[in-house]
Amino acid sequence: MIAVAHRHQIAEGRSDDFLERFETDYGVTEQPGFLGFKVLAPVKADTHVALSFWESQDDLRAYMGSEAFKRANMGSADESIWAEEPSDEPPKFGDIEIHEVVIDREPTGSSK
Repeated sequence: MIAVAHRHQIAEGRSDDFLERFETDYGVTEQPGFLGFKVLAPVKADTHVALSFWESQDDLRAYMGSEAFKRANMGSADESIWAEEPSDEPPKFGDIEIHEVVIDREPTGSSK
């Protein structure tokens, strides 16, 4: 399993606006090899993190070349939500952190 972390610097007070971008999945949930998606909001940090999980790097690469990826990353978000100047280009394979999941622990049954 592959975990992908895409970090986002968001302007102060614009967290809710940023999170609205993820209310639509833009077709990612239908992509081959897609296993899940989570968005982390900062508690004591200044960076939001979008995490996605894929069966393989090949599945991730295929998604990053898809129309769904373009729609998800070239949305019409208000550019003022970004703490830094946004790029006109979607993120590239090297702009994100890619990790192989080597330990994946699930909760055990309830101890009640």
